[in-house]
Amino acid sequence: MNYLNQPKRLEIKSEQQYYLFLEYLSYRKTRKFGDLASNFNCSERTIYAYAKKFDWVNRAKIEDKKRTENQINDERNRS
Repeated sequence: MNYLNQPKRLEIKSEQQYYLFLEYLSYRKTRKFGDLASNFNCSERTIYAYAKKFDWVNRAKIEDKKRTENQINDERNRS
């Protein structure tokens, strides 16, 4: 995973919760809480609770938009 330009860590998040959020972001179009839970051997309920508490879905949409805009700008700068 590329950790450059990663989103800010919320003050109240533990390192583990933040890492799980970064992993969730890396799934891009295939984001599923169940997949994340399976890959990290924790319950889907736990992942869902983190996602709800820290607004992962909306934050992921914001990060996706930023990444798309950055890619477009990079392509324009290369032309």
